[in-house]
Amino acid sequence: MGVSIANITRYPNSGNLGMASFSIPTTVAGNLLVVMSVMGAGANWVYLTANNDTLVQIPFYGLAVFGGGGAAGDAAYFPGSGVSADIWWCTTIGNSNLISFECSANPYLWVYELTGASGWAVDDYEGSGASSTSQAPVVGPSLNGSSQDVYFSVPATDLGNVTAVSSPWTLDSTSLFGDAPAYILNGSGVEQATFTDSHGNDGFTIAAASFKYSASLCGPPKPTGNPYQLPQY
Repeated sequence: MGVSIANITRYPNSGNLGMASFSIPTTVAGNLLVVMSVMGAGANWVYLTANNDTLVQIPFYGLAVFGGGGAAGDAAYFPGSGVSADIWWCTTIGNSNLISFECSANPYLWVYELTGASGWAVDDYEGSGASSTSQAPVVGPSLNGSSQDVYFSVPATDLGNVTAVSSPWTLDSTSLFGDAPAYILNGSGVEQATFTDSHGNDGFTIAAASFKYSASLCGPPKPTGNPYQLPQY
């Protein structure tokens, strides 16, 4: 038995809002909840919450590729790229049906709920990017994985639209603001996503993370990398 996607909710932010709430299908205890976003340059979260769970921000802001000088709440941002990306997550305790946020930029969000395992932890998180002036192929970072992992790679592009991704990754079927995350379920080892961009080379920021799971592990795991949890409001 492997991990599968229970639900996907996309928030297109058609009102260009910096603060809003939106509904998701009611979560089931023990599942993995992953919230991915793309937005404008240097975005900062005031909060990102689920109404019955505590979402944890993966601290991409501390990675050297993004300058290493960020602070809790800062989204991943490659200097000069013009765009930001981010990933938050939790092992849900169940009964969450509302996502709320406040952000300095206007985020576009994908919310994935994964089922099929009872224990989750961040295995690895990495980032990549290019400035809008230099531009480069839209290639994500290499992610390490264990014997059974779930991988996510979230590209925020400046000028083009993401239209495809390299195998064995699967591109989300819905593009928001020209971007879409990619994922691998039940993978292992080192994986790296290469995205096809309608502009060719581009300025971009990519946030990527792998999650390990164990069907025999009970209770919520502790994330690696010291993710920072923002207060709920």
